[in-house]
Amino acid sequence: MVAPHDNCIFYYRPYLLILMKKLFTLLLLNLTVFTALATIYTSSGSESWSAAGFPNTVSTTDTIYISNGDSVYNTTTNISISGLVQIDAGTYLTGSVKITLNSDGEFTNNGILNITDELHVDGYFYNNSKANVKKLHNDGYINNSDTIILEAGEQFHLHGGVITGCGTVITDVIKIEANNGVNFLGNSAGVTSCQNFCSTSSGTPTFSGATTETEFTSNSDATNSQTDSTVTFCSASALPVELVKFEAKQIQEGQVKLTWTTASELNNELFLVQRSKDGIHWNTIASVEGAGNSSTLLDYTYMDYNLSACSSFYRLKQIDYDGQSDFSSIQRVEGCTSGKMNVIIYPNPANNQITVESNDMETGPIKIMTVLGEDLTNRTNRMDHSNVIDISNLKTGLYLVQVDGQTFRIFKK
Repeated sequence: MVAPHDNCIFYYRPYLLILMKKLFTLLLLNLTVFTALATIYTSSGSESWSAAGFPNTVSTTDTIYISNGDSVYNTTTNISISGLVQIDAGTYLTGSVKITLNSDGEFTNNGILNITDELHVDGYFYNNSKANVKKLHNDGYINNSDTIILEAGEQFHLHGGVITGCGTVITDVIKIEANNGVNFLGNSAGVTSCQNFCSTSSGTPTFSGATTETEFTSNSDATNSQTDSTVTFCSASALPVELVKFEAKQIQEGQVKLTWTTASELNNELFLVQRSKDGIHWNTIASVEGAGNSSTLLDYTYMDYNLSACSSFYRLKQIDYDGQSDFSSIQRVEGCTSGKMNVIIYPNPANNQITVESNDMETGPIKIMTVLGEDLTNRTNRMDHSNVIDISNLKTGLYLVQVDGQTFRIFKK
């Protein structure tokens, strides 16, 4: 019997090399298949949903962008969303069909959404502008920083979901209840925070069931909901400033000019100029004195000389002398030059890990947060000398990934 010799290693190495090559080829094929399955659709003019090539069932690997001032309409087939849909500022999505946002779907509205049927939210709806719908059912997550308008006589049904964002919901009927099938913020209750509710006649909406405004805003027990002091009603918070224009434009690198015009003002103390990197978390960067009382057009201007993020969002917070406040629409400004880092995060949705790729070898710190801003980076694990991040310790849901001043959304299965 011949004793093993170190040279035997060389006998097995060719087979090991062949096996490694096969494994690499298999991994490359899997990556190619994933890339092929992920589809990005972009509008190319004012056209119908079908003419744009958009699917009626938006899968988890699909992304739809409506941009460049385009107007897309759908009057034929209901839309089911499990992927990502985004309407950019100055663009429109209109129609007479129902839109269902499934639990792993995400819809961001920075333009105008106008549908004469139901919007049903099981996933994540970010409304940063105007949304006109027939009725609204939510057992998902709504961040409404502007205005959602329901048809007269219709109902906003918050069924164990969350609505926040300091915007306004115009509805004649409110129904809020718990849902054992939903677990946002650790419980099954319908959660409302920082919202103003109005009826279509600018009064207080009625409540479905044996509930009242007082019960809703004080102890919440009668409606199986959680509320805080930032929930208000139009009868007590009608705002006296008519804002007819708000614009934000980059005039040179790192400098943004903000202009806005009011048609009338009553007891208007000031405007707070607020800036955000992701459209969700806001910082006040300036205070501009209001006119108090006015019945003529007044123009305001503010210069931001510190634009640093690749994409910045701006809004105004108008405050009365008595402390009541309201928010303007949101304006987005692209601030990057040609040196912008291009970042791709995949897979999305993800199971146990994600990969962050960029055109810069030094990606720098990568931060993982909840949509409410809680930093969960310490619950993840970034592999040594790589941009692969283990997210297996995170619960199922939507998360924010911050890379080089840019914010991306991922869904953990």
